[in-house]
Amino acid sequence: MTKFIKSISLFANGGIGEYYIQSVGIKNVIANELLGERCRWYKSIYPHCSVIPGSIENPKIFYKLVKLANKERIELLTGSPPCQNITVANGNKDKGANPTNHLIVTTIDLIKEIKTLKYILLENAANWFKFKPSAIPELKGRNIKEYLIDELTACGFKYIHARILNAADYGTPQNRKRSILIASKEEDWILPEKEKRISLKEAIFDLESLESGEYSETDPWHYAPVWNETLVNIMRHTPTGCSAWENKNPKYRPFKKDGTAAKEYRSAYSRNKANEPCCSILMKSTSNGGMKTCHPGRYIGKDDNGDDIYSDARAFTIRELLIICGLPSDYPIPDFAINNDQLIRDILGECFAPQLVKRLLAKIPRTTPFCNPKKGLNHE
Repeated sequence: MTKFIKSISLFANGGIGEYYIQSVGIKNVIANELLGERCRWYKSIYPHCSVIPGSIENPKIFYKLVKLANKERIELLTGSPPCQNITVANGNKDKGANPTNHLIVTTIDLIKEIKTLKYILLENAANWFKFKPSAIPELKGRNIKEYLIDELTACGFKYIHARILNAADYGTPQNRKRSILIASKEEDWILPEKEKRISLKEAIFDLESLESGEYSETDPWHYAPVWNETLVNIMRHTPTGCSAWENKNPKYRPFKKDGTAAKEYRSAYSRNKANEPCCSILMKSTSNGGMKTCHPGRYIGKDDNGDDIYSDARAFTIRELLIICGLPSDYPIPDFAINNDQLIRDILGECFAPQLVKRLLAKIPRTTPFCNPKKGLNHE
């Protein structure tokens, strides 16, 4: 039987990305995450894994990870360094000396210390490769992509691919474009083939239709966040795949309490398209003031004034978000998080799409192909 490749996960969040990896011959042995609730979530899903809480900028944490990784003979490192200050939702801003910017340098330092590493998988926001963080002398004027390729080449990684991939092309009903870097020391690591995209209609329209504040009596994770009456009325009159800013009737366009036009992101107050994958899911997915979080809805007729109205004037439910992120219906949300809606949404909003991770790691170069010894192994 082909042996499992042992991996370490940095910036591990709740381990959403790792959910299918054992089915393709990878075993997550070590994980590191700064935030305690995410560590607790990770340990709940992967009890076999050594979860080390804290920042890798802390020398004690750094060298603890190095010592354990070398002891376990870790061959694969995966990581999603923080990117909040360069995401589209945050305006693509370089906030100068933001301390999170330096974590990519610390990640490279860690890679240099783990002597058994053969493979690297890093991911981040779509514009990450072009980013040139200020106040980081190690980059020497290079962007992130140039820096990573130079450093990993110097570490002995002969085959490096750095591309922008969309999770929607790899079994995920979500348009989630990410910078993906894969590196291998011994053989070329080929990127997976694109697949037919899954639309929101295909993914979630078999679920019960709900309105704001409603919940399913048969599925505890299918409940709709409460929106205020004004917002519900606006979105109820907004067609599938359209923006409320463009509603024909002015009274169903976004406005302030004083009656003047609202000034927010133009992507706010918009419904997703039913016949396409969902837009990228973010952390604060209950609101409608930023990126598209509204269900596509279905046309249900006209109101008393003769205006068209649409169902599901609400944010996505947790059940829908699990599906949109590429997780199965039986994904085991930890018991301690059951009543913490925001934590669940934050972890899903920050996740590395697990179906994309699975497809990337299935292509990892091996001398002999991995054969899953048991159908259903680790969440498959």
